[in-house]
Amino acid sequence: METATIHVTEKAATKIQELLAKEGVPPETGGLRVGVQGGGCSGLTYAMRLDTQARDRDRVIEENGARLFVDPKSYLYAVVAAAVRSRRNAGLLLRGQSRRFISK
Repeated sequence: METATIHVTEKAATKIQELLAKEGVPPETGGLRVGVQGGGCSGLTYAMRLDTQARDRDRVIEENGARLFVDPKSYLYAVVAAAVRSRRNAGLLLRGQSRRFISK
């Protein structure tokens, strides 16, 4: 049963597009890879990195002009990608079912 739906906010999409351009990743095929791995205090560790293309089994989420690549297992846990800026942090936020991960 599929329960997860991932959303990309407008601010996050803008930040992803900026990062792709800065790193020279082609916007036609590239995107942000998000994943969930075992480990960490909650039992899960979130990871994000730029990638030049999707893999065969990836879910590709396109919203607000940005593309996320998510492997099938991680898709069950990720919920929202958002850009955040505060006095202490700035970056992308991945909200899961019970945790948040900020990538500067």
